[in-house]
Parts: sequence; structure tokens; C-alpha cells
Amino acid sequence: PECQGPLNMPETGTVAQAAEVERGNLDCPVCLARYAVIDGVPVLFRPEVLSHYLAAQDLVKHDSSDGTAGAGQCAAREKDKAECGENWSYQFGKTFAVTTQQLDREDGYWGRKAFFNYSGLEPSAVAGKSVLVACGGSGREAWHLLNAGAERCVVVDIGRYLSGLKGLLARYSDRILLVRCDVEHLPLRREQFDLSICDHALQHVPDYAAAYGNLVCATRPGGVISVCVYSRENNALMVRVVEPSKKILRIFPLCILRALALIPACALYLTCLVERLLAMIAKPLKKRLPFYDLFSCWYESGFDKFWEACFDLVQAPVSHHFPRGEMETLAGASGVDVQILRLANKTMWTMVTQKKAATAGNNEESVPHDK
Repeated sequence: PECQGPLNMPETGTVAQAAEVERGNLDCPVCLARYAVIDGVPVLFRPEVLSHYLAAQDLVKHDSSDGTAGAGQCAAREKDKAECGENWSYQFGKTFAVTTQQLDREDGYWGRKAFFNYSGLEPSAVAGKSVLVACGGSGREAWHLLNAGAERCVVVDIGRYLSGLKGLLARYSDRILLVRCDVEHLPLRREQFDLSICDHALQHVPDYAAAYGNLVCATRPGGVISVCVYSRENNALMVRVVEPSKKILRIFPLCILRALALIPACALYLTCLVERLLAMIAKPLKKRLPFYDLFSCWYESGFDKFWEACFDLVQAPVSHHFPRGEMETLAGASGVDVQILRLANKTMWTMVTQKKAATAGNNEESVPHDK
């Protein structure tokens, strides 16, 4: 809670003493706030917006005698965020669910190699670390971080689909905690993590500067913050055509958008096949072919990745494309040192920063190095 007090379960005492609970409440003895536990996941939204994120049946089951589930009037930004959560619940919870087979691969978008390329991290820099994964409801980040030896991983996301990670990440159940909340108002204590990461998601947060600042606050002095976001560079089609068209696209239900996404998916897949053929004929062409690296990454995951990516691009209510200067400003405003700032597959900015040590005499932790 905002008071930074402890959370207890009324039936069992402290959270540490409690067995796994599918439904229940968490109470703060300091500020008397009450939060729901739904499907085994703590739901820690601010009281004034809670009703916009919980389904009606969950609000009825949640004991809200203290007013924490009051309806209130959500601002446009809150509605956008809630819509994002519902859209990704549809995307990852119903239509394009991530599987252990996809994650266990070395290649492909969901595989180990792509994750560490986008994050800018080295697997050796993760081992033994306490990690915060923001907007990590797909499970991709937590899977590879835990597989690389992370000591524990806290995954936060805004959507209902977060609870599905209990099955996907079952092999790591003793090292993972799922929390449903808003990264703009992160309900976690300061300086708790060695590494904080937000991969392929910060661009969908309306107040991305506040969200990034929260990641920095949650990271210990000397710790590392990694983000990967849409770049403005090399994304003219997205910036000038796709984003403006969302004012019209948002009127369509998600099932229609999913069907419409097949059209660009087929076009991009055919383009990928042509580029691969040209690259086989003349290898030097690889560097000149548009989006060759990106398409190759998707190709290893099959046609469904092209379809899912196109659907992702058209359904997201909020998408921001960052120019390089804005990335530098984001880091500077948070007082962190930039270790890596590079384009990943020519369409995403990968930025790894390090939080300054508490005192000049402290030895800073090692950070990954750009290749």
C-alpha cells in the first residue's frame, strides 16, 4: 500500500504464514486498506480505480466495506489502461497463448536468444539476482530470467491473464510472485530488486516516464534497469499510418481486429520468404533488406508470430514510439547511468541503465556489456 505498511491475511495472519490462497483479502494494519486476492494473485490497484479493473462478479465477492472497491469516475487515461489490460488478456489468455515449447527454444521470438538480445542483458548477469518484471504477463521474461538462475522474480501486470502464468511457470513456483497492479502506481517497497526489466511494454503505458521512474525506485543502488521499447527511427509506417488509424480501429471488437490482422500478417510473411530467398542467393544483401533481422526472428516462431505481432500492433490502445533523444532524457530524468542504448533488430530501442550507488565509496555491481 501507499503507506508502505505490511499486508496480512485476516484468516491466517501474515502473508508469510499463509498457505496458497485462491480467493481472499489482504489487509494493511497501518492504513486499514484492503486488497483482493483473486485466482491466487494479489490485486493491488488504487482504491479509486479498482472497479474499472475487476469484473463485476469479483467486486461482489471482494469485501469492500472500507470503500476500496468504489466505482468512481475513471479518467480517459485509466480507461485506456484498463482497455490495454483487457486486450492483452484476450491476446495472451485466449488467442495467442505462449507455450513452454516456444519458450524452451533457443531461436525464435519467444526463445532465449531473442530475449537476451532485446533486453541487452547477459545471462550471467542475472544469476542469483532478485528481479522485478513489469508488464510481464506473457511469461516470456520471467521464464528466461528464472531459467538463467534469478533467485526470485516478481511479475506485475495490469491484466487478468497474469494468473495464467501459474501454469506456464509451474516449474519455478517457489521463486516467483505474481502481482496484478498498475506500473504507473507500483505498490512495491523501494530498493527491493537487483534488476528491474520492462520488455516490449513501456511504450503502451500512458505515463511511461512515471512508470520508468518507479522501476528505478524499486531497484537497489548499483542495480540495473532494462527496457526495450518501440523506436521512432525506422518505424515511419507505424508512426504515420498505423497509430493514427487506431481512432477508427478501436471501434471494432477484438475478434474482428484479429481477423483483419491476417492481411498484413500474410503480406509480411511473404515479404520475409522473398527476403530469405534473396539472402540465400547473395548473403551481402542481408544488411540492406528492410527488417530482415526482425522477420528472421519471427520466422523461427512460425506464421502465428507474424499474425500475433500484427494483431498486437493494431489492438494496442496506447503506443508510443521513442526517438533516441527521448530515451536519453528518460534516463537523465531518473538520474541513472546509461550502459547500453542501441537499436535491436532496427525497430526497438534497448536501454540498460545502472542506478547510482548509495555512496561514492560503494562498489557498483557489474552490468552487462554491449556487444
